[in-house]
Amino acid sequence: MNSELFSKKEKVLPNFLGIGVKRGGTTWLYEVLKRHPKIFLCPYIKETRFFDKNYNKGIKWYKKFFPNQYEAKKYTTIGEIVPTYLCYEHVPKLVQKILPSALFIIMLRNPIERAISEYKYDKLNFGLKDSFEIYLRKNPEVIEMGYYAKQIKYWLKYFPLNRFLILTFEEVMNNKIGSLKKISKFLNIELKDFNFQSLNKKINISDLPKMHKIYLIGYKINDIIIAKDLYRLSDILSRFKPFLYILGNKKNKNNIDPNVKRALYLKYKEDIAELEIILNMNFKLWEKNS
Repeated sequence: MNSELFSKKEKVLPNFLGIGVKRGGTTWLYEVLKRHPKIFLCPYIKETRFFDKNYNKGIKWYKKFFPNQYEAKKYTTIGEIVPTYLCYEHVPKLVQKILPSALFIIMLRNPIERAISEYKYDKLNFGLKDSFEIYLRKNPEVIEMGYYAKQIKYWLKYFPLNRFLILTFEEVMNNKIGSLKKISKFLNIELKDFNFQSLNKKINISDLPKMHKIYLIGYKINDIIIAKDLYRLSDILSRFKPFLYILGNKKNKNNIDPNVKRALYLKYKEDIAELEIILNMNFKLWEKNS
């Protein structure tokens, strides 16, 4: 009786983390993985930001997002997906301390397209009017997030490369089933148990709803709710987001100067070459699309 009571109190921490990259398809990954019966991902929050932003809240706070030992018996894999973990140098040391046996999934994306996607997403959420060039000038951290080789080296100081499954956004979007096969093998779960009907659902779109002003108010309210740790309420609020698109949307226009894109690629060129060596992968497609 006592052991059963203990198992219902003691929480089980993750054995895998999705650690990157922001605007690289990780919300799609979260939505697909959480529907697998043998995978536990917190159903009401994708990103705890524990290791990069909320570590001061303590391990007890972090544990509340995961199942107890009794509940965990249903799952092969317990995890969370926080795409900002990859880019902070201090994070892997903290992860090694708390989750020394963890596996990691990284979804990379052409760093130029990743930056453009973040620009469009910030236009959606903050009502930005700046051009892409000015946006990058004001937000140099957006460029910094695209130096993947530099960031992966942070992690390889603490974990061997065989603990990482490296996917690309381009690969996943072109071959979702093939990508799920790789994930299934990596996490030791059954491919057949995925919900294949959800694979082509559009996730985390950055088109502007015609009711954009109402959307911006809702986004600010949601930020306040999250700051107060009211994650379940935030999840409920987010379910109303599709209704703001009922009247249609206005395309979040790119209008990206090709010279700016090319200059951005030249910034990343050396890092991409190093990334190919570290991972033994080919990223020539990124140059063609830049």
